[in-house]
Amino acid sequence: MDEKTKYRAEVEARLAKFGETLHEITSKRELRDALKPTLNIDKTVSKHQQATAKLEILAAADSEGWQTAKSDLDTLMDDIDNDLRQALAHYK
Repeated sequence: MDEKTKYRAEVEARLAKFGETLHEITSKRELRDALKPTLNIDKTVSKHQQATAKLEILAAADSEGWQTAKSDLDTLMDDIDNDLRQALAHYK
């Protein structure tokens, strides 16, 4: 398996996990009591959608151009990861 294919598989797995976590947070947000402040994860959901779109760009990229998509994806993945950690900490 080449590096691009491995990377794509890794990002797909992380996006799936992020999607599960987003679902968990959304469910908890709907069930939170009235005393807790509102948590806005709309930007995180948008980043998740952007990362999914970038993954498609990565898939279509040539062997030299995929590094640009990888860089963008790395940034988005780190942002999503940080956002999700903060959101989960908010509900503990």
